Amino acid sequence: MDRTPGELALIGSNINLIYSIDKHWLKANAHKIFPLDSSSESSPKAIEWAAWNAFLFGSQPHIEFYKLFKNQFTYAIEQSSFVSHSKKNTCLHKSSPRATIEIEGHL
Repeated sequence: MDRTPGELALIGSNINLIYSIDKHWLKANAHKIFPLDSSSESSPKAIEWAAWNAFLFGSQPHIEFYKLFKNQFTYAIEQSSFVSHSKKNTCLHKSSPRATIEIEGHL
């Protein structure tokens, strides 16, 4: 089932609610919600960053989130070196440049 960026962003921005309802389910499904992992055979598509970026912007940093999403944080940090900006501050990578800044608050 294909999801839209808006649907993924809605999920990502409500991770704290999902965590409070069922943290075990969230742990078991983290790789499906945020399919960001360097062990994957292919790079994540731009749409797959929607939930991650919304999570970074929509939730308060929490040590439990770091523990649950350690692989995703690691991958996102590795990918941040590939983010470049044009003179108009337009991101030339699949991840938002502001998300790169937001990740710092979660670490």
